[in-house]
Amino acid sequence: MGIETWVIQTILFAASTVSAIAQQNKMKKAQAAAQKKAVARAAAQAAAEDKRKGFEFTISGEAAAIPVAYGKNLLGGIAVKHHITDSYVSGTGGDTDFTQSFTNSNIGGTKNEYLHTQYAICHGGIEGVQFVTVDGLDYNASDKGFRHFIRTYRDGGVADAASTANGIPSTNTFTGTAHAAATFRLNRDEPQYGGSPQMGFLVKGRRVRAVELNTGVYSLSTSYVYSNNPALCLLDYMLNADFGRGITVADLDLQSFYDAAVVCGTTVSTARAISGAVNGGVGTRDIPLYECNIILDTNDTIRDNIENIMSTMAMAELTWSSEGKYKLLVEYPTSQVEVDALVDAGHYFTDDDIIRDNITLSWPSASDRLNQATVSFSNEHEDFKTDSMTWPKTNSTAHTTYLTEDNQQPFVASASIGGVTDPYHALATAEQAVRQSRSMVTLALTVTKKGLSIEPGDFINVTSTLSNISDEVYRVQSIEVMADFTVKLSCYLFDYTSLAWNVNDDIAYSVKPTYDFTVEPVTSLVYTVGRPDGDHTALAELTWTAPIDGSFKSVVYYTNGDGDLVIMGETSNNSFFIYPKDIWADAESVTFTVKAQTPFGRLSTGVDVTNTVV
Repeated sequence: MGIETWVIQTILFAASTVSAIAQQNKMKKAQAAAQKKAVARAAAQAAAEDKRKGFEFTISGEAAAIPVAYGKNLLGGIAVKHHITDSYVSGTGGDTDFTQSFTNSNIGGTKNEYLHTQYAICHGGIEGVQFVTVDGLDYNASDKGFRHFIRTYRDGGVADAASTANGIPSTNTFTGTAHAAATFRLNRDEPQYGGSPQMGFLVKGRRVRAVELNTGVYSLSTSYVYSNNPALCLLDYMLNADFGRGITVADLDLQSFYDAAVVCGTTVSTARAISGAVNGGVGTRDIPLYECNIILDTNDTIRDNIENIMSTMAMAELTWSSEGKYKLLVEYPTSQVEVDALVDAGHYFTDDDIIRDNITLSWPSASDRLNQATVSFSNEHEDFKTDSMTWPKTNSTAHTTYLTEDNQQPFVASASIGGVTDPYHALATAEQAVRQSRSMVTLALTVTKKGLSIEPGDFINVTSTLSNISDEVYRVQSIEVMADFTVKLSCYLFDYTSLAWNVNDDIAYSVKPTYDFTVEPVTSLVYTVGRPDGDHTALAELTWTAPIDGSFKSVVYYTNGDGDLVIMGETSNNSFFIYPKDIWADAESVTFTVKAQTPFGRLSTGVDVTNTVV
C-alpha cells in the first residue's frame, strides 16, 4: 500500500469512527430521554408517598400547609386550638360524628377534666371522614377507657357548635377547609390518652366534576361527586384557583379528559375482596384500571403536584395541543389491533419519508432492566398500615424466565409509591415497572414535512427496511421542526403487553420479543485481476455492493492453508486493493472473504470469491 493511500484510508477510518461514536451518543440520549420520564414518574410517586407519611401524623404547635386530598387517605390533621375546661356544655354535632363513652349533654366535672381540640384536615369539598383513630387505635376501642366526642366537617365556613359552647371563639370557621373538633374527657388518675391525642382521619377526598357528553358536545358537569378517577382528579386540580393551576374550562380539551376518564375507569377485575374502615369493612368491589388516592402538598410547585397525579396513570401524557389547550392522553389497548387503531392515517412513515442519516434505535441495556420489583404502599385494607407487593414472585415462571435472560443476575428495585393504596394496584405497579424496563425501545428520527401535523403524544407507525423496523407503533415524546421543514422526532415503542392487567401475572411475555440483529451481507463481490488505477503496486482489486441496512464498514479476509480466515484490512469504501504476500505462490488459488460490520461490531456472514493470484 502506498503512503498516500494509507493516509487517505486512515483518515476515512478515523472520520467514520467519530461518526460511530456520535451515533452511539445519540442513541444513549434517546434512551435516556425515554427513561427520564419514567424516572420522573417514579420519583413523583415516591415523593407523594413521603408526603403521605408526613401527613399521617397530627401536627401541633407549628405552621403547616393545608394538604389537598384526592381519593382514600389517612390524615393526621393540624391541631390549631387546644382549650381545657372543668365541665362540658353540649352542642350540636358535625357532618359525621364519632363518639365513645361520651354523652353529648351538659356535664359537670373536676378541674381541667375536658380537653377541647380543633383540627384542620385538608382543603374542603371532600366526601367526608369515614373513620377516626385515636393514638393509633380505633376511636371506639372499648378496652382503652376512651371517652370522647369527635365531630367532623367535610366543608369549611362553619363553626363547631360544641367548641363555641365551651369557650373556643365562634370565628374559627375554617374557611375552605375540612376540619374536625374533638372533646376528650380525661381520666387524671389513669390517663387513657398520651398527652394531646394523635388523631387519624380516614377520609374519602375531594368531590370533583365529570365531563359530560350530550349530542356530540363535551361540557363540564355542574355537580360535584366523589371520585378517585385520576383524570377527574387532575381536571379538578387544573381548574381550582385556590390551590391548583387555576385555568378556565376554555383552556382544556374536554374531550381528551372525558376519554381519559373512561379509560381510567375501565374495570380490569371484578368482585375482588376488600376490607378496611375507609371501605366500610369487609366486602368486594370491582377494580378499575387506575385510581388516584393521593395527598398533595400545597407548598410544592403546581408542576410537581400535576406530575404526582399523572404518576397514577401509566404512560399517560399531558400535552399542549395545536389549539393551545391542555390535552390529557391515556390509552389502554389490549391488543395490537387496538394499538394500530391509535395511529392517524396520515402518520404512517416509510423509508421514503425518513431522512436516512438521522435514525437511531436504542434498546434497554442490562443495567436498566429489572427482573423483580417491590412496591411499598399504605394499604387501605389495613387502615393504611405500610404493606408491600412484589412482582414477579420469587421462583415463579416469569421470574425464572427473566433470570435466565439476565444470566442469573438479580436486577431488583424497591420503591414506596404514592397514589396507590390497595394491593391490586400495587402489584400492577410493580409488574408494569418490570415489564416496561425490559421493553422500552426508543427511536429518534427525522422525517419530511409530512411530520408537521404531528403533536407530542401522537402515535406514529414506522416501517423501515433500512433499519429493520416493520409496522411498529411509536409514541412521540418531542418534536423539533428544522429550518428546512423536516421534523425531528423522539419516540418510544408503545408495547401494550407492558401495561399491567394485559398479561397473566405468571407469564413473562405474551409474545416473547425477538430482536433481529442480523447484518445484511455485501453483494456482487468481484475480483478484478491486474494493477488497478488507484495503486499500481497492487495485483488485483476486490469490489462489491455494500448492504443498505446502515453497516459501518467492510472487513476483508483471505483463507490460509489451514482453512482459517486471516484479516487483511477494513474499509468504509466498496473496494479493496489486493497486494502480494510472501506466503502466496505465483498463480496460487486464494479465497477472499468480505463481511459487513456495524458501528457496534456485529458482522454479517461472509461472501467469498476465489481467484488465482499472479
